[in-house]
Amino acid sequence: MPTVDSKPLRSGHAPVNGINMYYEVHGRKDGIPLVLLHGGGSTIEVTFSKVLGVFAGSRRVIALRCSGEVLSCATIERPRLLCGGRTPQ
Repeated sequence: MPTVDSKPLRSGHAPVNGINMYYEVHGRKDGIPLVLLHGGGSTIEVTFSKVLGVFAGSRRVIALRCSGEVLSCATIERPRLLCGGRTPQ
């Protein structure tokens, strides 16, 4: 499958539960939304660069960069949840 370049229509950060999540929107403004989530330790570019343009040709593609990546940063300190939803004491 050939690579089709796709430049974001827009990108930015959205506040989600105290984290600024980086996102990019590609494709048709009137297209059916398709949300892309990459795997841990990866990026939007690495995971989706070969297919993003193909999807964007007919869909509105919203790609999210997972927390912990350079462009998505936690804005507050908070305890990590343990199994069962308990926080460490």
